[in-house]
Amino acid sequence: MNQQELSQEIEFYTSKLAVLLNHLQAPEEVKQAWATLLPEMTIEQISQLLDILEARYLDEQTRPLDEALQQEVSQLIQKFADKK
Repeated sequence: MNQQELSQEIEFYTSKLAVLLNHLQAPEEVKQAWATLLPEMTIEQISQLLDILEARYLDEQTRPLDEALQQEVSQLIQKFADKK
């Protein structure tokens, strides 16, 4: 990986981290604590943090869909049980 590719990758992950921290439903102190710790973290730790934040963000974004689907499945199960 050359210097330009490395710079682009760092810029991408920095932007991604900023977006995920911004959307994180947590107290501002928690977000600030993560931002303060970043310079002390290894690349592996930052990567793990990004994975966790992304999973949490996706969970938050899909929760209403998951609940609607669960309700629909429950209704279908009930209809099936009523027909039996």
